[in-house]
Amino acid sequence: GHAVFTDLSSGTGPFSCIWRFGDGSAPSTAAAPSHDYMATGTYSVTLVITDGHGCTDSVVIPAYITVANVHASFTYPDTVCVNSSVTFTNTSSPHISSSWTFGDGGTYSSDPGLHSYTSPGTYTVRLIISDGFCNDTVAHTIVVLPGPTASFTQSPLHPCPPPISISFTATVPPGTLVTWLYGDGGTGTGVTTSHLYGSRGIYTIKMISVNPATGCRDTVIHNDTLYDLVPKIH
Repeated sequence: GHAVFTDLSSGTGPFSCIWRFGDGSAPSTAAAPSHDYMATGTYSVTLVITDGHGCTDSVVIPAYITVANVHASFTYPDTVCVNSSVTFTNTSSPHISSSWTFGDGGTYSSDPGLHSYTSPGTYTVRLIISDGFCNDTVAHTIVVLPGPTASFTQSPLHPCPPPISISFTATVPPGTLVTWLYGDGGTGTGVTTSHLYGSRGIYTIKMISVNPATGCRDTVIHNDTLYDLVPKIH
């Protein structure tokens, strides 16, 4: 720790000073010395001053300065998927405040650090901690992987009244795993699929695509409305 000391004595000058920093180092005769403490601990500081008449006085301040060892660190996943929640665990030495910056403009001021990246890429995550007196900072990079770019079509596009079978076709990168949620409790798998709807209603169809190499996913949602058709003759 680096400390600067200032003599605030009053009387008739000129003054001469002797500073003792409490850590066994050599005294200083500077009027406003600076001193580097090489070890953590609590130190008493002594000032012996002589005025222009040769009179001497001294002051000892017990436990005047405390040198702490503040060390910032955190753990995190090296790679994450885009749009997934990421937890950065603060493993720093005791501290009272944390400040996170995630490299994409996002910030956070609590522990653990929480963030979600909306674009793939490589980002620098920085943590600054403070114990109230001393600060320390640490930075690491994280790689955000893209999810599969996905979409789907259906046939017929405007379904007739139920019962009706609707076919769904996914457009995804080769090798992508596709799961379907048909909105009525039924499920399916595969790039192409079909499902029989037996009653009217509004159905939320979800297509979940997963890249098996990274585990990253994308979800596409579409709503279908199936009406009853009741013919009437006047």
